[in-house]
Amino acid sequence: METSEVERVADKEGIGQRTLRTARKELLKGNKRISFHISESWFQLVDVEGWRFCVVHGDDVGPGSLGIPFYAAFKSEQRMQELLKNIEDEVGGFDYFTIAHHHTKAEFGNIIMNGAWPPGSEFSLKRLQRGGVPIQKMYAVHPKYGITWRRDVQLQEPKAKSVRVYR
Repeated sequence: METSEVERVADKEGIGQRTLRTARKELLKGNKRISFHISESWFQLVDVEGWRFCVVHGDDVGPGSLGIPFYAAFKSEQRMQELLKNIEDEVGGFDYFTIAHHHTKAEFGNIIMNGAWPPGSEFSLKRLQRGGVPIQKMYAVHPKYGITWRRDVQLQEPKAKSVRVYR
């Protein structure tokens, strides 16, 4: 069963994304180069070289034009900054806001939108008519300068065909 089918069944059965992340962690447990930090919450604060990243799924960030919710992402980032500042003085804000869900890679301001893991699901392809090359963001963080370089990592063969073309 491919990832998009697993996600469709999980959503239908109410299993949820946390269970899927746990399953992926189990599948990759033999790879010592990969570690998972699965949040107990709907968001996670991560310190990387002294720079704080707020990581959220992004399903609560409203839709946008052309698949990229610029305004909604800015508003969500501002609300999270305020929310974390108001929880307690020790928590404070964050430097980068990382979201996914929209299956579109983008960077604007201090917001990083990750690409899709699956290229598209039956739902995204049929109902939204959206899908794309599965890409995840990778970046290096310097203790003094923050993010210094970025790369898009393709998760499939460059010329892989997922749709059968009949001749």
